[in-house]
Amino acid sequence: MVEHNNHIKGDVNVSKTIKILSITVLMALALVVLTGCGGSSNRIVATRDMSDMGMNATETLEITFRNDTIYSAVATIEFEDEEEAEVYYSIMQMVDMEGIEFSLSGSTLTMTLDVEDFVGDISSEDEVSRDEMIEILEEQGYTIR
Repeated sequence: MVEHNNHIKGDVNVSKTIKILSITVLMALALVVLTGCGGSSNRIVATRDMSDMGMNATETLEITFRNDTIYSAVATIEFEDEEEAEVYYSIMQMVDMEGIEFSLSGSTLTMTLDVEDFVGDISSEDEVSRDEMIEILEEQGYTIR
């Protein structure tokens, strides 16, 4: 009878251990997925002051990579006042900017860039790696975060 009780206690301990390991694995997997640290998705966030271009604004460029290929590129320009943002937005609407979608919200102008056009504008290659992109952006005066 004593052997039978020890066998039951052993099964309970193994069951608890499996549950704890399962929860730990699920939490680690959730952490990787939610933080984007899975190796398949990566992004660059670059900023620059635009005062040297005559604008009281800061540009933020967010480039997302999947498997070392650019997946998306979004530029956001935060103006100091809404009027300047509206003027710039109006100018951009008049110029035929193929491959760029514009939206304005208050003093923030957002530009969603077509990936092929974006890569073609910055490089003679069909693709640009993450490291190459960082180098290009730093040469253009961006600060990489």
